[in-house]
Amino acid sequence: MFLFNLEEKLSKSKQEIDLLVEQLNEVLRNVPGDIIISGVASTSPVNIGVHSRSPLGYKSVWLLVGYDELVLKAFQAFHYGLIARARRDELLNAGGHAVRQICALAQSYKTVPATRSDISSGSQKGKEAISRYGMPDPDVLSGKKRSSFSAPLK
Repeated sequence: MFLFNLEEKLSKSKQEIDLLVEQLNEVLRNVPGDIIISGVASTSPVNIGVHSRSPLGYKSVWLLVGYDELVLKAFQAFHYGLIARARRDELLNAGGHAVRQICALAQSYKTVPATRSDISSGSQKGKEAISRYGMPDPDVLSGKKRSSFSAPLK
């Protein structure tokens, strides 16, 4: 259930940030024809080595890269007077919220020492997991609803 929810939230957050970046791209494209605005780049980029044991970890990094692009473009549009400070802050807050939602969800992860069969069969491990975390979504339990990165069912 957790992986499915995380994958869904990552997808939604990426769409939100992509939409905000596209709004800024539109603003930056709508300058008078004779004016050319150079591409935005950080004056002191930081290169960080990234290693994840999960494809969803890398998707989280891609989300951060998208937010970085949003920040750079928001400051560029503000610098050139194409958006007001309030709009810049609104864009940064919306993008930051999308990223923070992923962080909050990832921090809420709890290991469940029970398998699908434990829950289906009503074993002691299954009962303990249900009492602690509630009954899983039936579609998740049956395998209908799964993260595209989940291991195959046995």
